[in-house]
Amino acid sequence: MQRTIFAIVKRLVIFDAGLVVLVVAFALWHHLPLADTTIFALMLLVASVPVALPATYTLATAVSSLQLAHQGVLVTRLPAVEEAAAMDTLVSDKTGTLTQNTLTLA
Repeated sequence: MQRTIFAIVKRLVIFDAGLVVLVVAFALWHHLPLADTTIFALMLLVASVPVALPATYTLATAVSSLQLAHQGVLVTRLPAVEEAAAMDTLVSDKTGTLTQNTLTLA
């Protein structure tokens, strides 16, 4: 999942850098002050990345859930993907049933 988040953030940074280049080119084309344009471009770059990080995390967990679904795994909660990734050992009974560590009486 970290690779997915890194790939999304990398694309986001590339998109933001392209947007900054377009803003600077637009400002130069219209003879706007370079100092104001530079400040605006840097604010745009700095402000857009932190705002998009929660969405990036949600998108990465959704993509991971989709990949698991293609392998036949039913993901009921998005945070379960990250929790499962942190697991070292999975213990199940002979039928492969997983329990929730609670006793039930029938």
